[in-house]
Amino acid sequence: MINDISYIGLKDLTDDEQKILRGVLDKEYPKIKRITPNIKNIMVHAKVYSRLKARKYSVHLKVDTPEEFFTSHATDWDLATVTHKVISKISKEINLKLSVEKTKAREIKLKNFLRNIRNIISR
Repeated sequence: MINDISYIGLKDLTDDEQKILRGVLDKEYPKIKRITPNIKNIMVHAKVYSRLKARKYSVHLKVDTPEEFFTSHATDWDLATVTHKVISKISKEINLKLSVEKTKAREIKLKNFLRNIRNIISR
């Protein structure tokens, strides 16, 4: 079990459902950790909506890093599916943010390079 993950709403889930949720998150945690290694905390909020025999699950995932706070959520009739969906969404969000930061850094380097060339030419 990973210490960085805190759970909310587990009392609404059965023991088997809790095992599924924790199992999927424990398995997927290294993937998120590879994308952004400086995670302070991951908070998982699971909700269950019941109608007669059918149970619909909603999972909210929040990843807290020193630089940014990422959130995602998903709903589905299958707990494993909704957990995978929410992890996929947060991974995409983190990757998008990191790629935007890399692009901005490249643009700044390029602007500084062009400014230096203009200064050399104008001398």
